[in-house]
Amino acid sequence: MYICNECGETCEDEDMKFTKNYSEFQGQPVCEEQTDYACDCGGQYEEAKRCPLCGDYIASDKIVCDECAEDNATVENSLAFGEENKTEIALNAFLVYMFPPSVIERILTEVLQNSPDKNEQARKFCFDEKIEYADFLLAHKIKGEK
Repeated sequence: MYICNECGETCEDEDMKFTKNYSEFQGQPVCEEQTDYACDCGGQYEEAKRCPLCGDYIASDKIVCDECAEDNATVENSLAFGEENKTEIALNAFLVYMFPPSVIERILTEVLQNSPDKNEQARKFCFDEKIEYADFLLAHKIKGEK
C-alpha cells in the first residue's frame, strides 16, 4: 500500500504507474521498469502501513497518525507522559526543605488546572517530543477517537 505525502490518497501496488525505459548495455537491449510515484495532486506516493491506534493508513516512517497524536494531546495525557519522563529542576533550597516534591507537584498541578492556555500548552509539550510521545501512546494503547 502507498500513501501520498500531500493529500493522503492511498493506492495499491497494482495501481502504481509504471514506465518502461529502453537502453542498451554492452550491445544488448535492456528494459527497465520505473515506478512513477507522483500523485495527481502533485505529491509523491510513499510506502504506507496502518496506524496501530486507529487503523488508518500512514506513511511507513510514522509511529502513529497525526490525528491520533493530535486527538490525544490532552492535559491528562501530557501529565501522564511527563510522569514517565521526569526532569530535574533547580528550586529554592528552603522551599524544597519545607515542601516535599509530591507537595510541590500537587501545587503546580493545581496552578496548571487553572491556566487558560493549558490545552494549547499540553499540545505543544506533546509535539515537542513527538517520537517519544507517539511511543507513549503505543505503550499505553491509547486509542484514536475514530
